[in-house]
Amino acid sequence: MKVKVEKALRNGDFLLNADVDIPEGEIVGLYGASGAGKTSFLRIVSGLSKPDKGGISFNDQVWNDSQSGQFISVQNRAIGYLFQDYALFPHMTVYNNISYGLERGESDIHLNEMLDIMDLDHLKSSYPDKLSGGQKQRVALARAMVRKPKLLLLDEPFSALDSGMRSKMQDYVLMLHKKLAFTAIMVSHEKNELLKMSSRLFVVDNGKVEDKGSPSEYFFPYSTQKELKAWATVINCKAYEDYFIVELELSGQKIEMKEMQSYKQGELVSVSFDTKHASILDQKKRNSLQ
Repeated sequence: MKVKVEKALRNGDFLLNADVDIPEGEIVGLYGASGAGKTSFLRIVSGLSKPDKGGISFNDQVWNDSQSGQFISVQNRAIGYLFQDYALFPHMTVYNNISYGLERGESDIHLNEMLDIMDLDHLKSSYPDKLSGGQKQRVALARAMVRKPKLLLLDEPFSALDSGMRSKMQDYVLMLHKKLAFTAIMVSHEKNELLKMSSRLFVVDNGKVEDKGSPSEYFFPYSTQKELKAWATVINCKAYEDYFIVELELSGQKIEMKEMQSYKQGELVSVSFDTKHASILDQKKRNSLQ
């Protein structure tokens, strides 16, 4: 996907400027301060907003070209969009909220498949006011993905959830991504979320969108020949008399490590390896790298 656009915002006082390539099938993180232009970038990519100059192409299809006047509407871009506020219809059941994402005449096979994948089948007759925040976001994600879009846009969708539910929702997105191989752009202020979810990071600074490589290269610009560092998710943490056994998931494998401090389930931690042992970086060192 190629995005090369300019758009004047805030009565011309702010210029959004992007010239980036988004690899097909990857999840790209979008990071920057509030008001930097992240949501405006998503709106232009989706077709909800037109750029003043430039163009957007996805695979072999031109979505927007300011020179020729070519413009494909958001309805015809095969995009899924996930927001922070769920955007569910309160008068519709879970089933009907998800089916709203289907075009008339489309098969409900995908709908039933999505209910199963998102563990919502037992809630399909429920209304949004009976759902928890995590359940509502699962419904919103299922609706965004029911048509199996080629591109998923995520605008801080999990920021209102607690850390445990946030981690679960991240896992649902990663599971869907592995199954459906879509391209995604995810806005987030959380470094740990971007490290877990994205393979590439775009930083938005005062309207300028720049490719910064991998999230780890941007957030931790250091290297060492003696140590190898990797990211792992805490599955469980058991307390003993004077130590903790931390169970981690690392690259699809489960490992256990003895540590002197506790960690929360779902927490993303940096694991340091050398030729003799592995350990979770101590809090002081981790903070110094942030």
